[in-house]
Order: sequence, then C-alpha cells, then structure tokens
Amino acid sequence: MFRDRFFLLPLVAVFFVLGACQSEGKLTGEVFIVTEGRENIEMGLVDVKAIRADSVKNYLQGRYGRAQQEVKARASEVETLLDSLAKLSKNSLLVPSYEAYTLDTPQGSADVGDRVVAMPIGEIDLGRDRKLTSNTTGILISKLEYGFYEINFGEYKGQVKRDRIISISDYNEIKERRKGVEEKKEKIKEIEKSFGNIFRRIERCVSRSYYYRDMPSPSSSSETGSDGNYELTVEGGVPYYLVARASRSVGDEEEQYYWMVKTTVGGGEVKEVNLSNDNLGGVVNKGYALNERTLSTVRRIWESSIGLAKEGEELEWEKLIYRTAFPDDTTGVPIPDDLDVPEDELLSDR
Repeated sequence: MFRDRFFLLPLVAVFFVLGACQSEGKLTGEVFIVTEGRENIEMGLVDVKAIRADSVKNYLQGRYGRAQQEVKARASEVETLLDSLAKLSKNSLLVPSYEAYTLDTPQGSADVGDRVVAMPIGEIDLGRDRKLTSNTTGILISKLEYGFYEINFGEYKGQVKRDRIISISDYNEIKERRKGVEEKKEKIKEIEKSFGNIFRRIERCVSRSYYYRDMPSPSSSSETGSDGNYELTVEGGVPYYLVARASRSVGDEEEQYYWMVKTTVGGGEVKEVNLSNDNLGGVVNKGYALNERTLSTVRRIWESSIGLAKEGEELEWEKLIYRTAFPDDTTGVPIPDDLDVPEDELLSDR
C-alpha cells in the first residue's frame, strides 16, 4: 500500500505541471515601424512588458489625477505672471527723443546761467584742438547767431549747435525714463523665462512620456532581438496591456514611439500581437495624454497668450491654461477669439 502511494506521487507532480502549463499562455510578436517609403524597420532592444490591465487602469487614473492637480497649480502661477505682464504693458513708459527737448523748442528750454548738457554725435569740435566725445555738462552763457550757443565747460568755453544741447533737467528726466524702460524690459525677460519653465512642467504632465514613468511592475517582460521579436509568458484568460516605448533617429531628430495595447490569451494558447504603426498611441488613444498635433496647437495658444498679455489684455488665464491642457474637461472656458487658434482645431484630435 505504501509503495502504491509512493508510485502515485510523480503522477500528481506531472498533472500539476501540466495544469500550470495549461493556465499559462504565450504572447509573441514583432515590434516594427513602417516608414513613409514603406520600409519595415525592426525595433531591436525594446523592452516589451505585460502588465495586468486592472493595474494599468488604476495607475493611469491616479497619474491623470496628479497631472490635473499639478497643471492647476502651475496654471495659477501662469495667471499671476500674465497679470503682472499685462500691468507692466499698460504702464508703459514713453521715452521722448532728445531732439524733442533741445533748446528753442516748445518742449525744451534753458535760460542764460542754466546748466545744460552738450551731446555729441561722434564728437563736437570746440576749436583749439578741444573736442567733446561724450555728454558733457556746462553753463549756458549766451545765444549766438546761426543756431549756436556759447557754453562754459569749466576749464574752457565752446560754441555748440542748438540741436546738440539739452537742459540738465530735461536730460535727467529722459535718463530716468530710459532707466525705467530698461528695468521694465528686464522684468519682462524674467517673466518670459518663468513662463518657459512653467510651461515645460505643464507640458510634461500632458505628454505621453509622463504616463510611461513609474508604471506598475510587469507580470512578464521581454527585450526584442535584432529582428524585433519578443515572447512573453502570462496567465491565461487574464487581460493584460502590452506596454513598450522605442525611439529612432531620423536625420537630426529623434522619433518617439509608444504602445499600450490591451490583449488576452487563453491558457495553453499562443497569440501574436505585433506592435507597429497600426496600434501606436497608447495613453493618447485612451484620452490621458495629448498627441503631437494637439500639443503643437496648445503651444501656439500659450505663445499667443503671452503676446496678448504684452498688449495689456486681461483674461481668465488660469482656466484657459487648464482648458488647453485638458480639452475634454468641462471647465466651460471658451478659447478667446483673439488667440490665433480656432477652438475646433484644439478639440478635433481628442
């Protein structure tokens, strides 16, 4: 009796192994891209992962929620910056030309004894080998014929043509205004630099690559060979997503390819799933990320919004930025007519 039971043990083990094999299935296929010239490019060294569909769904929803929160926070920063830019533009400093303030004009005047500034273009020849090559302060002595004035520069005197002289008060006013304009330009540069940093962070949240980072652990993974082929062993009858990303250099640019394809294979069966142009897109096709065409449209809107703020426009910038990042969300914010992008163009690719 003991020997009979001992004999049955190997049979049980065999049946157990066979049952396990029957519960598993194989996913095979090729990763390739068909070029515009109809050439098949096999993609080697691509990591193809099989991740359970329920895990992917939960991951994408969580990732999408974090993206929404991040974009809202960054959009609020954008609104603050655009409002500041609009205010700077409204409070523009008009800098008059020096010519409008030269002596004997309605805008500028100076009396004998007033301090003035002689402004050479290149140089002013004062005679006796004396020349002015930079703005020089002096005291107005008297008016001469033919539009010349006599000025005391301290160590020497000289005759300067009227359109090269401006009163010291007018000179200082224009100088202060120029300083204000330069400070304003620097502030605008700082704001535009901040825009670039913030918009890059927003763009990352709506790009495909954002959803391919920190994904759930795969049940199985396989790296393609030089022929682009892969093979995965997974649990039969369970939905999986085949997840992969690849890149290829085309001239000076690098093309990026993303796949997220849902499939199921029965236990003991082999199923072929090729990853190619036909099923590219991944999260884009599921409404999480923006495709390249829509993202290009969104960039144009962001650039246009900066231009409008420079013109002094005030809009609901925060809602606008969020709306463009997530066109499907029901924020109810229209795309302003002043922006050079039709609303249907933004929404057509979703």
